[in-house]
Amino acid sequence: MTIKYFVLFIFLFFRFVLMAQIEITGTVISDKNKPIEFCSIYIQNNDEGTYTNDKGYFKLTLADTNNLIVISHIGYETKKISFTKIMRSPTIQLIEKETNIQEIVVLSSPKTKYFNIGNYKKHENHYYSTRRGRILAYFFDDENIKNKEITTVFFRVAAKKKYESYVRLRFYSFNDQTQLPDKEITEKEQIILILANKKLIKAKLNNPVIIPKNGIVVGIEILGKHAQNLDFSECSKTEPTLIMTTKILKNNTFVSYQGREWQKYNLTNSKNIPQNLKIGLTIAQ
Repeated sequence: MTIKYFVLFIFLFFRFVLMAQIEITGTVISDKNKPIEFCSIYIQNNDEGTYTNDKGYFKLTLADTNNLIVISHIGYETKKISFTKIMRSPTIQLIEKETNIQEIVVLSSPKTKYFNIGNYKKHENHYYSTRRGRILAYFFDDENIKNKEITTVFFRVAAKKKYESYVRLRFYSFNDQTQLPDKEITEKEQIILILANKKLIKAKLNNPVIIPKNGIVVGIEILGKHAQNLDFSECSKTEPTLIMTTKILKNNTFVSYQGREWQKYNLTNSKNIPQNLKIGLTIAQ
């Protein structure tokens, strides 16, 4: 009987060891051998993930080594790599996309008129505590903006006295069938550093974005700020709190982790009015 329990103990012990979490590290570089910062690294079919730092370095903890690891960045071809391949060759090279997206033709001129849309003004606020890797996005479907040019994005955050944070703007088409964000429509990255005590963020786009015929989804991706340990949990102090509004009666806000598995953001206030991301755009007419 004693031997039987001993054998069972050994079996369970080794099973536990095999199931224990494993940490992997690596470096992501471009096809020009330059490190890629803020590259999304995540486990397929899982919410676990992280980002590369300014050296292209990342560290990720795995509970299951059978899942593929996805490496993606705006403007580069996405790669899916096995755990064993990364362990064998921890330097991962991403190839710049050969995209069919046309170069943006700047339509504005000194005589161009601009107008603002959206909800970014200072009135009632609801606070949305973010998590590193989360994207909160709003669908602009106004008829008068289609085929026009976005030059600036406005959004509000709750000011933090000590901490700065990075966010990345994302722009998506909208899928009329799924009623969810669809394909990324720009290959140019727009990183914003939110300074301490800043409340209204005005991000002038380096490359203006043309709005598709059926509207555009504008997202804010929370990057946080690089820490010694690059797991999500280590950057909580630098994650900005986004501001929501209940001034819009329809639910046009969506949420995702690193751009996968989009869902409607369904939180409402006490009167059952949906909360939407407080965000606005400057449009060139």
